[in-house]
Amino acid sequence: MLDNLNIELDGVKAIQNTIADLDDCFLHGFIGGQHEILATLPALFEGTPLYPRLQTSVQAMAQNTFIEGHFVTLAAARSALQGTLYDLLRHYALAALGRSATTLADDLSITPARTDPLLDSTREWLMELAIAGFARLEHEAVASFYSTLTQLRANPAMISHAARNDPQPPRVG
Repeated sequence: MLDNLNIELDGVKAIQNTIADLDDCFLHGFIGGQHEILATLPALFEGTPLYPRLQTSVQAMAQNTFIEGHFVTLAAARSALQGTLYDLLRHYALAALGRSATTLADDLSITPARTDPLLDSTREWLMELAIAGFARLEHEAVASFYSTLTQLRANPAMISHAARNDPQPPRVG
């Protein structure tokens, strides 16, 4: 039964390569001629609600127009690819093990919070890093963000759930 889990699935390698290419863009920045990688993305999302935004974002970035919305669109595309990969592998593993898929509650609603200056500052800093590339991260870039980071870390509501010390699950809604 477990021998079936060693089979390479159609599309898995392509999705993994696309995610790696996007990660490479974020690592090395979007000012270094990442247009070929980005140009392939819209076709992957044709027929989806993300397609028009992705097409607009890729065209704008090819013209070195960098705004937050374009990076949010790329992050959404990466997240969608990662989710697709997860779903594909999960479905295959469950089928190989002879198990049925259980559905999660569809009624999980997350209400976006009002904007916060600390979060706005963080988004702006992350956008600057994405443009230049995380591989080019220098001490000055971190030092300029340090006061915002200190304020974020001092506010328990702003600390990432992954970094929290308490075992309580995050609240939704």
